[in-house]
Amino acid sequence: MFAFVDRTTSKIGQQYLFDKLCKPSNNLSALKELDQHADFFREHKTAREKAQLQLLQLDRSGTYHVASLLTTKIFTRPKWYPLTILSSLLLICLLLFSIKYPVLLIVALVPATANMLFHLWNKNNTLQFIQAFPELNKMIYTSSELQQMHLPIADDGIQESIKSMRSFQRKLRLLGFNNTRIGDDMSMVLMYALEIIKGFFLIELHAFFSIVKEIEGKQLSIQHLFSYVGSVDMAISIASLRDGNSITCKPVFLQPEKKIQFTKLTHPLIADCVTN
Repeated sequence: MFAFVDRTTSKIGQQYLFDKLCKPSNNLSALKELDQHADFFREHKTAREKAQLQLLQLDRSGTYHVASLLTTKIFTRPKWYPLTILSSLLLICLLLFSIKYPVLLIVALVPATANMLFHLWNKNNTLQFIQAFPELNKMIYTSSELQQMHLPIADDGIQESIKSMRSFQRKLRLLGFNNTRIGDDMSMVLMYALEIIKGFFLIELHAFFSIVKEIEGKQLSIQHLFSYVGSVDMAISIASLRDGNSITCKPVFLQPEKKIQFTKLTHPLIADCVTN
């Protein structure tokens, strides 16, 4: 049934719509507001298409991982984390002193090997979070673009939430967690060389925990942006469903009570269904 009604463009909108369908509300004002948003996108197809173009940036499967950043404690540092700092410092010192004492290069193999093991552990255990970082960055950008379109969706505080995430975006660019495309052979060589350097000096591991700390302090802003993008996509989804060939109707919302009235109710997944 969800696959049938889902007309969302982004993975965030899809998650948001699914959550709303699983938790139906009897908030009359919120339901009427959503109905008005859907009507807006039915009447303003140019605005709908422009919004969908922005939402397409969040259609990658990795975008699903953004929701994992909204948990209370994203990732707990392992107890042995202080050892990684000592190992990184030791390796740097050995390399510096090896300029005068070349034999220290052999000794440096010990912390270098340990660091590579730490690096691989980090890769295997934090992959979904590392994938979520660039997608979160896209969500921030998309929120900004949608907000500038002056849609009727309430965007109170969106600009403040975007501003609060600027430091995260700066760290992301600085630390290189953005998705990169593999180009020619030279690009691949440089990418692998960079990966080795990051492994030896645990750059990615330390960067990961630095960004996690940043995100844990900005979860309210992330939730705000997530809900904003999801609300826009959900309203467009409803408008698209109503514009399609499916048999649909607009509900008439009454004051909350345990009562529903309908005529000619039909099952959308059954062809030539007999109505009730």
